Amino acid sequence: MAEKDAPGEKVGGPREGDPANAVPEPAPFRGDDDAVPRFRTDLRVERGASPALYDVTDPASGRRFTLYEFELAIARMLDGRR
Repeated sequence: MAEKDAPGEKVGGPREGDPANAVPEPAPFRGDDDAVPRFRTDLRVERGASPALYDVTDPASGRRFTLYEFELAIARMLDGRR
């Protein structure tokens, strides 16, 4: 006997051609002049609400955003070179 799906539960996997499942194509490498941005040294980085979170503040604008530890590690790798 087949089991019934719970009410509201999605049945089946992602559907081909569904725009919600579209993955953008990566930007092509354009050579030596294709530099990555540099992580700004003027940004203030402080521990966030939990040990895995960091609050990053732009002192010029006052804007603040939160990064996970691995996101901050990747951002710090941005050195303006490829």
